[in-house]
Amino acid sequence: MNIKSIILPGLLALGALTVPMACTDDFEEINTNPNKVYDVNLGDIWSGTVVRSMDLFSEVNYNRLFNFSRSIIIGFATNPGQETGDSYFKKFYVEIMRDLVKLERRYAENTEDYGTRLAIIKTWKAYCFYFMTSLYGPIPMSEAISDGSENKRYYAYDSEQEIYAAILADLAEAYELFEAGSTAEALEMDPVFGADGTGAPDLGKWKRFANSLRLNVAMHVQNLDPDLARTNALAAMAGELMKGNEDNVDLRYGTMLENSSSYYYRRFIYNQTSFQQYLYPALSEWLYIYYASLDDPRLEAMFEKSNAKSPNPTSNMYVYTDTITRPHACGNNSRLTDTYCGDYKKHQADGLNQYRRDTLVIEVTTPYVPFTELAGAPTGWEWGNNPYDGGRTRFTDPLYRYQGEYNPSFIKDQYVNETSTLTIFTYSDVCFLKAEAEMIFNHDAGAARSAYEAGIKASMDRVGATGYAAYIQKEGVAWGTSKVGYHDHRVIYQATIGTAGGDEGMLDQIYKQRWMADVMLPLEQWNMERRTRALDFPPFFLSNASVNVDGANSTYNYWTERLIYPNAEHIKNGAACTEGIAKLQAVSPYFRPERDGDNIFTTLGFAKRIPGIENADATWGRSRNIYPRLEYWHNQWGSTYDEVVANAKKYTGNNNATLALGLIKFKINSKKVYPTPDMPEIEEDEDE
Repeated sequence: MNIKSIILPGLLALGALTVPMACTDDFEEINTNPNKVYDVNLGDIWSGTVVRSMDLFSEVNYNRLFNFSRSIIIGFATNPGQETGDSYFKKFYVEIMRDLVKLERRYAENTEDYGTRLAIIKTWKAYCFYFMTSLYGPIPMSEAISDGSENKRYYAYDSEQEIYAAILADLAEAYELFEAGSTAEALEMDPVFGADGTGAPDLGKWKRFANSLRLNVAMHVQNLDPDLARTNALAAMAGELMKGNEDNVDLRYGTMLENSSSYYYRRFIYNQTSFQQYLYPALSEWLYIYYASLDDPRLEAMFEKSNAKSPNPTSNMYVYTDTITRPHACGNNSRLTDTYCGDYKKHQADGLNQYRRDTLVIEVTTPYVPFTELAGAPTGWEWGNNPYDGGRTRFTDPLYRYQGEYNPSFIKDQYVNETSTLTIFTYSDVCFLKAEAEMIFNHDAGAARSAYEAGIKASMDRVGATGYAAYIQKEGVAWGTSKVGYHDHRVIYQATIGTAGGDEGMLDQIYKQRWMADVMLPLEQWNMERRTRALDFPPFFLSNASVNVDGANSTYNYWTERLIYPNAEHIKNGAACTEGIAKLQAVSPYFRPERDGDNIFTTLGFAKRIPGIENADATWGRSRNIYPRLEYWHNQWGSTYDEVVANAKKYTGNNNATLALGLIKFKINSKKVYPTPDMPEIEEDEDE
């Protein structure tokens, strides 16, 4: 059947194209279908290809990459997992790459008339292969799609180095094609850089994206091929890069609920009869301790406050325990426990109450509550004995004691609602990449600083955060400064920035600010951490969890380093798949034997070795006691009762102290009296 006969003119707009494309069942069938006809225009299938790409990116983000990024937690997917099916592979090769490769071949025959179209295809194809190679390592590229005449049953796996070299060459060629400026038969509707996703393409934005992506991939391959990285990074920086947030690659979904609305909306919001805490993207503790350590305004800009999604936000609020002080409140009414003093008569008689203070153990809520990756203590670990009751009881996990399912801080609706934008690359990314390249290749700290500060501002502007002028002056944010921040609640990790000093410290600032900027761009966060190990997160811990993952440890596992090849590839393209695993092993800094080498713990060639992995069992596998500490909330409302009252009034907008304290769930659990250092000695009665 001629493909033209099944494409309707009215389906060209973004999200509307859902026509069948003679989809095949097996990977090799993509290359052996002699009945496929591709006498079509790019505009006829371009929108549908982009939508299918968006759904693939979003699906992988949601199922895996959000958790891999360690900035967003999807509760149901926090255990290690391996995809033994071929869902991602099939969608990539059958629904996306098949059409792009066929169109690329067609338009390559006439670059004079179709150079711009070819450049668009090459750029999008380059990003798609960058996405997939980042997930798997070696994959079929050079033989991925044949012309249907070879009757092939073997499709070679290209190595990471070969794939990235090809991607960089394609992006360099695409940039030159955009420079040539062919506009013959320009697209009428472009879902990537068309106005509102429906207008003709903005070729300037396409050109800058192609060159900026070249810079990104070049910096991505530094560990794998330093010469390839340097050559392409410097060449990209000599060209035109993305110049503002208006150049961000913001892929826009439509409003048709069944077909073109946001994947996230369809996955965990649409048709849900009740709120599902474990399905909704939530703030991770790792991101929270960095944001909290820097008082980062992006926290408020991107995340809901605790209980914000509750139908009754003031009920079942999360509370934690803190300690504050106040002037001694001396009362003799035992029913008024907040002020009652057991030594009332004595204290009133000596007239020294002005020299006494109360230590108050209080309960209070907090504006933001991170989601924890782990419920309970890891296998073999125990919560330590509580010294405050003489060791009679053990501590419990203070972060996991949610009072209600709405307690964690979830991502704001604008990132996951029906018409949300899927952002895959930003101007702030480019700024941080430039800063890194200036430091590493040009050794120009001044140029690096300018790019670094531009990256922070672009990130804040993109998410609607305010206060850049004050933020850029903070220790750890200001160029060349450092910050020792908060621990997590188990005190096994601490947020630190720039503490190495010198060039290393400035690079650390660049890496960590990019990670903080790329929330909801999990591929970029995961890729950057794997290639730099700047954040050096602890492993994920299991608590008697049963996971069907080859090589999984019952206590701890470092986060997934890659996805495994689908079973269909092992069976139907087995020889090539085996060779692909060998290519992976040849460049991997850390290789595991499980599944004949095809496992989730093997490090890809572009990445650095995980720090300390040689001694991981001694560090993380042994039994230990945990003594929790919520230091990031200590005295969050103030260290004195008066400060708490003032801050409660300001936060709630209520000037009545009792009502304001009630709204933040303030409660005094106990109090002790202590003398101040300048308290005079009490004279003894001589008659006694």
